[in-house]
Amino acid sequence: MDEKMKKLQTARENMYRFLSRLYMFEVDDVCFKNLEKAVFPQHCGNEDMAQGYKILSDFFQYHPISDALLDELAADYAGTFLAAGVAAGEAAFPYESVYLNSKHLVMQEAAAGADARYKADGLEIRRDMYHVPPDHVGLEMEYMAYLCANSKAAEEKQFFSQHLNNWVPFFSGEVIRLARSDFYKGLGWLTRGFMTLEQHYLNVI
Repeated sequence: MDEKMKKLQTARENMYRFLSRLYMFEVDDVCFKNLEKAVFPQHCGNEDMAQGYKILSDFFQYHPISDALLDELAADYAGTFLAAGVAAGEAAFPYESVYLNSKHLVMQEAAAGADARYKADGLEIRRDMYHVPPDHVGLEMEYMAYLCANSKAAEEKQFFSQHLNNWVPFFSGEVIRLARSDFYKGLGWLTRGFMTLEQHYLNVI
């Protein structure tokens, strides 16, 4: 693999890990301070990603860290992804199974399929750290980061096609629609744009 491809693989790995962290856990003070220092690109070749970066950049420019802000983000995380405190129960549920069966249930065939893929690579979900089904968007993105890090091109394409491309573009649109904070709306735009870039890169359109 030449140097240009290595840099691209590392960039893809880092983006998957970045998205995984933000979908897997609420933003704490350490995460917030790291993001506050980040320099978000102004030009990235994708309008949705550019929109996401702009929203996030503006958010951190105009929202200094405070306990009240972290509480607000935690409440938005719970409301957006878990329907906590939402009377109608509407949420951008971060589980593949919800989008692939008519009853919108968790722990269905998609979860079993994702878990089988992890185990085939000798990976086990750490239940002391992750208390979510195997098809949680954060776990699926963490697995994609693992595949990028280990240059498993065929597996990248297959897993993306079977376990991300079939629901994350719609899911990210729901994040944009349902999130109350600009932080999570920006995350939704960034995710949707990145999925589009990955579709082209992995040729799974």
